Amino acid sequence: MLEKVKLLKQRFSELCVLGLHTGSSASFAADRDHVIDLIMKEYITFPILLSNKNFTEMENGACYIMFRDSENPLVQHEKDLDIGTLYAVVEEMQVLQKQNRGDGNSSMAYLKSTWTKLADAVKEPYIVSPIQNLLLYFPGCISADISGSRLFFSDTNHHRIIISDGNGSILDCIGSSPGFEDGDFECAKLLHPGASFYDDTEDCLYFVDSENHAVRRADLERRVLETLYPSSSATVENESLWTKISSKLGFGIAAVEAKSEEFDPQSLLFPWHLLKSEEEDHCLIINRSFETLWVMDLTTGEIKYVIKGFQKIRDTCGNLITDKLSLLKEMPTFNGHVFDCDTTAQKVVKMNRETRACSMFQLVNYRILGLPYWCSFPLERVYSLSPTHELWTDHLQHFNQLPGRTDVDIKVDIPIDTELVEPLHEGCIWRQARGAATEVSGTNAELESSEKLVLPRSDTENFEDDKVRIHCAVNTSPDLSEVIIYAPLYLRLRKDANVDEEDNQDKHAARIADILKWGSQGLTTRDSCIQLLSRSGKDLRDLVFVKPLHVRIRIECPNHPKAPDNTKDIILTNSTVDVHVSL
Repeated sequence: MLEKVKLLKQRFSELCVLGLHTGSSASFAADRDHVIDLIMKEYITFPILLSNKNFTEMENGACYIMFRDSENPLVQHEKDLDIGTLYAVVEEMQVLQKQNRGDGNSSMAYLKSTWTKLADAVKEPYIVSPIQNLLLYFPGCISADISGSRLFFSDTNHHRIIISDGNGSILDCIGSSPGFEDGDFECAKLLHPGASFYDDTEDCLYFVDSENHAVRRADLERRVLETLYPSSSATVENESLWTKISSKLGFGIAAVEAKSEEFDPQSLLFPWHLLKSEEEDHCLIINRSFETLWVMDLTTGEIKYVIKGFQKIRDTCGNLITDKLSLLKEMPTFNGHVFDCDTTAQKVVKMNRETRACSMFQLVNYRILGLPYWCSFPLERVYSLSPTHELWTDHLQHFNQLPGRTDVDIKVDIPIDTELVEPLHEGCIWRQARGAATEVSGTNAELESSEKLVLPRSDTENFEDDKVRIHCAVNTSPDLSEVIIYAPLYLRLRKDANVDEEDNQDKHAARIADILKWGSQGLTTRDSCIQLLSRSGKDLRDLVFVKPLHVRIRIECPNHPKAPDNTKDIILTNSTVDVHVSL
């Protein structure tokens, strides 16, 4: 039922979707925790209302309630209602709305296929947004290249696939942000990737892109991602150079032609499981609920046939599914260990085959991941001093400086009860200079004359265990300037050997919640997220999370001072500002 509701929301962009969950007052807290789990697992982006009131028409279970206004709602009690019937109901409402408005324009945009997506259709769940800052956010699936000793983790709600070796060193990452785009691994976009398998003959990774209703193929040698299904004639190569640049800078406006189209029952909808048939060059694609099976030709990307119903799927390929999903046979094994994704604890675990001892699989070399997409905002086109402009800022400081070069030295104190997992790397830092300033980076050369500025250094380093130091420099002119810096700090709680941890899981969970600012979303959400972390049953001091760093430095410069012996010459100064940030 959730898949159908999400599909309606995707296909009809202005359709308002609201989930309603009813229960008794006694189970309200349990219902809330269940809903949060459901939001993460099913990637639900529409609001869900919790109510302890009794709705008589819903006593028999789930149903659809659809209406144009508050009068005469249409209730469909069959939760297994065909998606085509739901489309027809919404389209009928469209027609009635056009007639009532007296014009030919529909207020609902219809997406003509699963390939096209509106820019504003890519949204993320808000209620559990702080969990984004865990290193892994619902690690859904794992596959392996046994001969090459590589593991492929679907970091599902981070919209990326992490590639590591058997020791946990991150080798590469596929995907940069939520969306639907092919290209180099750094620029490619995914949306809720699921299962995958590695093809040794092609050195390619095949995986399902669930919310994009697609099957993608990653060429690991060329580091290029392409879409196997659905095919599209409107490829990235057909775009103009300016369109590509504007899109990358966040200035592009999605121009999607909205055309009505009959629902195609053959379409791939929310795929999750992916198996390769050993008899033919085919793959089996199954949705999460095991209600639909698609058989696809891996060579052409064509769907050969579709099977509906769990029993028919079992009768058709039950032996293959049983063989592939055999717990100890299918799980990737390296050096005598079995690897699996723990979606409750938001981490990857490994088990020793002989001793059956389980431990957390520690990932390292986070610099490969770069700056996470959720740690930064699109390039800002307007300078504003309004307090509402600061959506999230760790530090804001003002300086008055003479025009010229300004070296900025930022010292960051991490929370006292945390420790850096690894140093902050230069490639993970994002800088933007706005107003009357330009960012400069490069060598340590000095100014050659009053007319030319040579680029100074821009690097980072760790000093001590609880501080981070960031260097950058800008050229300033008379007027107001601003320097914006984003960086991810990978932290974990510091261990104290004198503390008994069995009674401190809730305390650790609460501390992580405070560091990640769950309190700003209300006590109810904070308590639920603490409960989510606590029930993992593992030592939360081993949990790695990202503390996003956001620093804004505003510099106001007067006019250039004049040289005393020549009124035409101006003086450029070199200055340094020290910024101290405590998280």
